[in-house]
Amino acid sequence: PVPVNYQWQRNDGAGFGDIAGATGSSWSLLPTAADMMASFRVVVTVPATDPNQSLISGAVNLVEGPVPGTALHFAFDGDYCSGAACLTGGSPAGAEALPPLVDDSPSGAAGDQSASFNGTAAGGIGYWYDASGMINYDDQDYTLEAWVKIGEGGPSPGNAKGLILGYGIPGGYSMWIREDGTIGGTTYGIVDLFTSAVVPATGWHHVAQVHQIGTEVRFYIDGELAQVLPETRGVNPTTDNNLYVGYERGSGAPLNPFNGLIDRVRISGSALTPEEFDLTPGPLGLGMVAYWPFDGNLADPVGGHDGVGHGSEPIAFDAGMFGQGVDLDPSLLQYVEAGAPEADFDMGGGSVSMSMWFRVDNFDVSWQALIAKGEGTNYRLARRAETGTIGYAGGVGEPAQAAPDVNDGEIHHVVALTRAGVQTELWIDGTLYEVGANPTITDNDQPLLIGANPDTSPLRYWNGLIDDVGVWSRALSAAEIAKLWNGGAGASIGDLV
Repeated sequence: PVPVNYQWQRNDGAGFGDIAGATGSSWSLLPTAADMMASFRVVVTVPATDPNQSLISGAVNLVEGPVPGTALHFAFDGDYCSGAACLTGGSPAGAEALPPLVDDSPSGAAGDQSASFNGTAAGGIGYWYDASGMINYDDQDYTLEAWVKIGEGGPSPGNAKGLILGYGIPGGYSMWIREDGTIGGTTYGIVDLFTSAVVPATGWHHVAQVHQIGTEVRFYIDGELAQVLPETRGVNPTTDNNLYVGYERGSGAPLNPFNGLIDRVRISGSALTPEEFDLTPGPLGLGMVAYWPFDGNLADPVGGHDGVGHGSEPIAFDAGMFGQGVDLDPSLLQYVEAGAPEADFDMGGGSVSMSMWFRVDNFDVSWQALIAKGEGTNYRLARRAETGTIGYAGGVGEPAQAAPDVNDGEIHHVVALTRAGVQTELWIDGTLYEVGANPTITDNDQPLLIGANPDTSPLRYWNGLIDDVGVWSRALSAAEIAKLWNGGAGASIGDLV
């Protein structure tokens, strides 16, 4: 093929000039007020010819109005901008300062920042005027997203709610967290939406609000559907094209300032699915309920669910994948019980993920359990009947057997998970082997056991090593599972969270 060079150009009245960095076959720009008055074209050059030949496209102008797909994405990494759209302090009615940027973010990566709000107008507020109406979604679907970390004292100390973002207030749309931690918002034209879905008060969490015009509004927390409400648009649509981040402002003083950190605010002109959310990269610790490294003790440094050892003799520790792991002997009736409260491991109607490294010393009992909350439509990971492999049931029975033999004396990695209402997944050594359909987990009063099943008698004790066990109240992604497997070298959950 003949190499081709591209150069996009802009003409704002003084002739066409090159746009720095716009050298691809396509170029996405953010329409600002100035751009609405400009023209654009692309110059295509074939450098292999002599002399060089160029093809110049005809000029095109932008069209005002809503932008489909991702319209704005504020990352807050060193600036307050999404492309050419930059937040400023204050608003048409004030001159408050911008919030400070701090070195704390969902990814935890060095240099990744977020905007810090302290629950008062003096703590910083963000404002941008949408001259072209690019996010004025008065007659179409749209999605609001952000990562939030609620501050000490709650999301809105002394206020009814803490606003994450709002557009065209008072007649537009918004997303906020109430003082009781529940997520909510408004549809276009002032119809308040109150949910019972609580955003956890600690750590980073992804929140999303998906509006399907005239149908429903779906609220998500950490990528999981939290609540669905009817989508009814109000009779007071906005004539104010102002976007606010971290507070709400009409014609008077700032209202409902947010308390905490906000990052990766994204506004899209379509109804996104969870697979399209801005969830990656996110912290592996997101939604983690418990973690047992088993390095010489049964402590849970993440959730405080320190394990309780059972058996006629103390549980021994052996060399594990990382440090040590528990070496369970069924002749001594040994297993580990997750520390209270038991209800923390009730995932009824929701999702769950479990990751661990294990070794089979002997398969001598059918359905020997690696980890289990119970039978029926609860969740359990165990030897599959009397075979040489393992299976997972979580809200639905085990699917057709496809997993490989693991009864070889080697250490293996396993992830078992339930995506609520969608599917179960069994991953062994970095490969997805089994998928079950339409799971719905139900709750029970049994404790979570590692190396046994609380719903059976006897308890189907494991025979072998178990190491680096993690439990999440969400479904891990394929990318996260790949991080844990790490090409076979493995990565300790403790190092990743």
